[in-house]
Amino acid sequence: MDQDLCSILDSFDKIENDLANCGKEMIQDSDLFQFDLLVSAVLNRSLALMNGFQLLIINNNYICAAHLVRLHLDSLMRLSAAWLVDDPNELLKETGRV
Repeated sequence: MDQDLCSILDSFDKIENDLANCGKEMIQDSDLFQFDLLVSAVLNRSLALMNGFQLLIINNNYICAAHLVRLHLDSLMRLSAAWLVDDPNELLKETGRV
């Protein structure tokens, strides 16, 4: 495998650790809201997709890896919609996410 690609994949470990720590800090707070559940689900999905992406790249399965990028972007777009509305919790109720 290319040396540049190896270093990029190695940097994924730091990102995964940062995401996991973010989720742990959020859950340690005793006052969880409905929106926190969405963020938790997005973090969980992101970690799973990143793991799968790494495995597919290592196995030179770039066609499948590209599709995982789309799924990751889909999660981020759903999450970013919360900043486009006045009440994110109401958005979750209306879209059936909670």
